Amino acid sequence: GRSPSDIAVLTRVNSLLVPLQTALVDAGIASAGETTRGFTDRTSVRAALAWLRIATGGERWSAADTAEALRRPARSLHPKIADWVGDQRSVTDLLRLAGRLTTPRDADTVTDFATDIARLQALAANGATTAAVLGSLFDDLGLATTVARLDGSHRGMNRASQGDDQTALLQLALQQPDPSEFEPWLRRTLETPAATPGEGVTLATVHRVKGQEWPCVVVHCADADQFPHRLADDVEEERRLFHVAITRGGHKVTVVSGPAPSPFIEECSSSPRPAAPARAPIRSGRPAAPASPGPARRAAAPDGAHPAGDVALFEALRTWRLSAADGKPAYTVLDDKTLRAICAERPTTLAALSKVKGIGPAKLEKYGEDVVRIVTEHG
Repeated sequence: GRSPSDIAVLTRVNSLLVPLQTALVDAGIASAGETTRGFTDRTSVRAALAWLRIATGGERWSAADTAEALRRPARSLHPKIADWVGDQRSVTDLLRLAGRLTTPRDADTVTDFATDIARLQALAANGATTAAVLGSLFDDLGLATTVARLDGSHRGMNRASQGDDQTALLQLALQQPDPSEFEPWLRRTLETPAATPGEGVTLATVHRVKGQEWPCVVVHCADADQFPHRLADDVEEERRLFHVAITRGGHKVTVVSGPAPSPFIEECSSSPRPAAPARAPIRSGRPAAPASPGPARRAAAPDGAHPAGDVALFEALRTWRLSAADGKPAYTVLDDKTLRAICAERPTTLAALSKVKGIGPAKLEKYGEDVVRIVTEHG
């Protein structure tokens, strides 16, 4: 029954406001607050959009998109050859160029690039969702690794990282499942005029709201990689920032997290103070409706129904995955869908694990022994 102007939705970084803004626009709810202009120009977003245009553009696409896609994920090529590659506008053109190159290493690199493009095009042509195409781009083609490297030199930063942009893109992908419509929808939605301050839901980062208060506040994406932020060095400052977030609500505060909630939530829950925040976990990556709080102590649960033993295995796999991610988004190790498949099939050998959908040769080699060990321990 609250007016939208009574509600503020707060995030740790600006990028994560974008899925909230688009969800509100699609729902016909006015919003005001921090601008999200420039999101589509950020490095990882710009690269992902170029790949999407290539994946959905048919036989030929722009040379500018070829050059953008070639840069990220980065491929080692002589600058002159990279220029030649950037001029190509189809898989056929790329393979023809590879056949003319005299250095086997360069020829293989260009062929691999053409193969990656063909893979994404096949996904899109076969009806894959935006989330599936972007997931393959980040995970299978290696854009997530490039993003992590870009962020690696920015320890201690106090702003949105490329990894946050990646998280925002995957949340947005759930709102527009058609990869050919994703970019037009995103640009059109972001261009929707904002409401006058005080007349819509306020969207803001926690850094901008000290000293302000609303009747109802939602702290969105209160995950372990946001509070404390995965690139932050000062945990105490991050804890103070979280305290700012949960004390902006005069009547009600709802804290929304995914499968790996911030450790600060548990600290609040175990505190003797009566003002512990509500906790309403949602599926990892899904934008939350700002005015839909859950029960104060609802336990986080994986998507899909599992017997009790499978829940224990699922939680063990998620705990391991968070450690294996080493600061990168957890899904770059294995996504929740793959974890659920592992829980269902319970492979206790590498051969059995290799048959689980979502486990390719690279993931089998890198994570197979750990996964088999965890499954065996929960047998």
